[in-house]
Amino acid sequence: MAVNLRSGELMEIRAVRPPLAPEDIPHIGAWQKLRDELFAGQLQPVLDTRFFIGSIGGATVGSLGCYTPADTHDVGLVEFVQTDNGHRRKGIARALMQALIDDFESGGGQALYLCTRNPHAGSLYEQLGFEYLTGDGMRRVTPSVTAFDDSYLGAHGTAIIRDTSWADLPRAAVLYNHPEPRWMLKDPITHCYQDTRYERHFVDMRVELATTGGASLALAAPEERLVGLSAFMPGRSFFDQHVATMSFRTAPAYIKQAGELLAATIARAETHGVRDLRIPIADGDDDQYTLLVKAGFTLLTRIADGLRDGQGWRDLLWMTCRTTQHMPPARKQETFYAEREDWQHDRLTTSREIDPRAN
Repeated sequence: MAVNLRSGELMEIRAVRPPLAPEDIPHIGAWQKLRDELFAGQLQPVLDTRFFIGSIGGATVGSLGCYTPADTHDVGLVEFVQTDNGHRRKGIARALMQALIDDFESGGGQALYLCTRNPHAGSLYEQLGFEYLTGDGMRRVTPSVTAFDDSYLGAHGTAIIRDTSWADLPRAAVLYNHPEPRWMLKDPITHCYQDTRYERHFVDMRVELATTGGASLALAAPEERLVGLSAFMPGRSFFDQHVATMSFRTAPAYIKQAGELLAATIARAETHGVRDLRIPIADGDDDQYTLLVKAGFTLLTRIADGLRDGQGWRDLLWMTCRTTQHMPPARKQETFYAEREDWQHDRLTTSREIDPRAN
């Protein structure tokens, strides 16, 4: 499609899906930790990604991306909006955003999430129907959709527990960018707090879990609505791999199933070689504390004034749950970074046998 810009120039807009053509890659932004997989199309089966690219006279002048679950297309993330420095103030971002919105809503999309720290971009997004939600995050609900939060996070059917996937990236924005529950620590694994938007934290979490041997579970309501999420990350060395930091969040309407999610997380952690699950919470988040106690967690330690809440100080509580009394190492010592390899042990043994002075 083509649109007339404020400058009088004609801009062509293309919508492309990965895998990307080599000539488009330099003009498109993405999370560095996912860039190669995204551009190669490896995530496309579960995370439908569309990049909108604007060009004037054959030269690319702007781009942005939209990420939606491939199976539902109900919620989406707008990320990496960028305009060439030599073409600013021409209405390029507005035209690309409008093309994205039209495409998203024509496919049944209900809510778009994005973020910005740029006041000019913020003004543009406000004009396009986005409203501030959490931190620097914003949301646009499709005008024909009523009571989105209730329809998505409300108690409409029994939820099931499954593994998370990259399709849950946009869904996690709905769950974690909602103000309830008002727990101060949203995700201690990625240091996401009460008024912090979550999108990049989900990316960081899944990438880190893949390298540490952790896992994340979803509490999924009918129509794949993400109404709960848990994760655990084991220690990074041979000596503390049996201890894992955990996080969880549940929509208030599904708080009765939080115990099922916690029980499944404890059981999964044991299969990953975790003996001790530990989770930090803020003193005063009593409903979260009660859920953990009911699931078998106990208070390990209290750190006075461990958190600053913007108005004062709150104690940090570390809760712990032992999955089993006996747990053999999940990974051998030589498999960890900087540990001595088997062949190095062999060399040392051989050298001592040849030269007694080496003993």
